[in-house]
Amino acid sequence: MRRRTLGLVLGTGFAKWDDMLGRMSPWVLASCFLTTNLWAQGGSRAAAPVSPAAPPAAASSAAAGGADVAAPATAPSGSTTPTTSPAAPTAAEGGAPEASAPATQPAAGGANLAPPDVHRAAVNGQVACLPGRSLNSDDASTETVADMVCDALRKNGVNVVTGVDVAAVTGEAYVVRMQPLGQAWVIRVSHDQPLGTEVDSRQLVVRDLVEAPVVARRIGRAFARGEPVEDTQQYTTVTQTEARPIQKRSGEVVVGPGISSVYVGGSDGGLASGLNFNLYYEYPRWALGFGSYFGGSHNTVTGGVFIGGRYYLSDEDITPLLGAGVMYGGTDVANASGGGTSFYADVGVEFFRLGKTHLSAYLRAEAPTYQLKQYHYDSYSSDKTTYTYRVPVGLHLNVGF
Repeated sequence: MRRRTLGLVLGTGFAKWDDMLGRMSPWVLASCFLTTNLWAQGGSRAAAPVSPAAPPAAASSAAAGGADVAAPATAPSGSTTPTTSPAAPTAAEGGAPEASAPATQPAAGGANLAPPDVHRAAVNGQVACLPGRSLNSDDASTETVADMVCDALRKNGVNVVTGVDVAAVTGEAYVVRMQPLGQAWVIRVSHDQPLGTEVDSRQLVVRDLVEAPVVARRIGRAFARGEPVEDTQQYTTVTQTEARPIQKRSGEVVVGPGISSVYVGGSDGGLASGLNFNLYYEYPRWALGFGSYFGGSHNTVTGGVFIGGRYYLSDEDITPLLGAGVMYGGTDVANASGGGTSFYADVGVEFFRLGKTHLSAYLRAEAPTYQLKQYHYDSYSSDKTTYTYRVPVGLHLNVGF
């Protein structure tokens, strides 16, 4: 009875255990297969997560096809996994596509090989055109100005290519740079042959970068025609710097009266005293002006107007002077008179040139181009007319303001 009861209990238990194992066996087998696969691929990326509702076969496929790194050459000790990993699936088999090789490989030293347009430039005779290193200028402004210059060169017949990497340029190139000059900018373009060896250059100074298009057109034209950039001015391309008022040295006007004493030689001549008036426009070393003097005495009258210049031997407060000019006047002595053109020469000194009031003293000798007509009265014969030449020499003092 007991044996029959024990057999019944054991049979019932084994039946339930067998039924439970039958239900769990698919999940247990799938888990074991997945664990073994992941262990064999220890260096690969983690397998894609498996949805609980996914069947075991689908989970295995996702784990096998999702890895893009090869498995280690050897498996851990004690494993039954093969020592070599299976070949990665191709794109046709559902795997990841193979990455294509890069277009260019780094050259020795880390520099990139020349891009295709540089190779074409060498073949077609093109010249690189690129921005250079500029001081205190943002890269955007330099590149914009460089594009304008390159476009101007191209429009003037220069075969240039843009967008070239500096590291790739080894031949001929136009390099555009911008340099600050106070509140202005110097736009400078050099023609290098090869890059780094300047053979020619053009530059212009602009007060504002809004003039960059005008400057670019003129520099491009200057390079194309082989002429100085100053010769490319046109009615609509003059820059503000070129149109600024020309700075000139300023002189001063010195005007004032004075006294004169002129001697006319000869037995019938004498000393004539009078006044003078001068107006000179003076620079540090020279002066131009005009003036007049008139003087007289009981038997001599002389005077005239003149125009001439002076040269100062120094720019000190007291300086010697030399002068020359031409005058028109006349002289009248006791029995002779005449008038016309004369030349004169001055030698003297000017005082207080650094002040507002100038004082000049000079000796003047005149050389008339005419002679004085002299009359002789004789009671025994008819009147006689002769000519005589006289040289007036005078001392003049003048105060100028």
